[in-house]
Amino acid sequence: MPMRLLPILLLFALVFSGSVSWAAAPGPYLEVEGYGTWLADSKNDTDTGSFNIEYDGAETGWGVALGYDLVNAYPQIGQGRLELEAASRKNSLKKLDFAEGDLPATGDVTVKSLMVNTIAEYHNGTIWVPYLAIGLGYAEVSIDRIRTTGTDFISSSSDGVFAYQVGAGLGIAAGDHVTFDVGYRYFATLDPELELADGSKFTTQIGSHNVLLGMRFKY
Repeated sequence: MPMRLLPILLLFALVFSGSVSWAAAPGPYLEVEGYGTWLADSKNDTDTGSFNIEYDGAETGWGVALGYDLVNAYPQIGQGRLELEAASRKNSLKKLDFAEGDLPATGDVTVKSLMVNTIAEYHNGTIWVPYLAIGLGYAEVSIDRIRTTGTDFISSSSDGVFAYQVGAGLGIAAGDHVTFDVGYRYFATLDPELELADGSKFTTQIGSHNVLLGMRFKY
């Protein structure tokens, strides 16, 4: 799980004193990301009523981003980065909640996204670079055959919807070309329309909390 890397990153940060001077250079980069992701329980609306989905705890996800680090090259724009990010998150169901009671459930929800992110950074001459991020893009939400009490309840189906995310984090420079990234993202979409096992439609909600651990390689 990506969160297991956190003690290593913290140890690295302690080894390098915050007083160390660092002068970053502009240029393109590639970032590889791992996520610990918590998908929020959702309310789901059908033509005849509603039900809730409860998910298991933290799951994992991954991402990769291609971008350009402006640093101080364009003061009229500001300090920061622009990037294109592809990511995938998968969460397992725990149970379904109905007005009549709860039922255990099995199955997965997978969210694949392609986002354009803009990241505002603060370069203070040290290895520490705090940032704020916002992203807009597209997500494909897929249901993988939800079953309860031995029968299919939700068919395998998917829908493409508008997605957005906001977050904050800290970059830790490890040299001219490598930066560690520790951050948080809240990711959400417009309500996708999916299909029950009987062929009828329902809308669900997608919103997740994500702890990000990444490594950025600048060319």
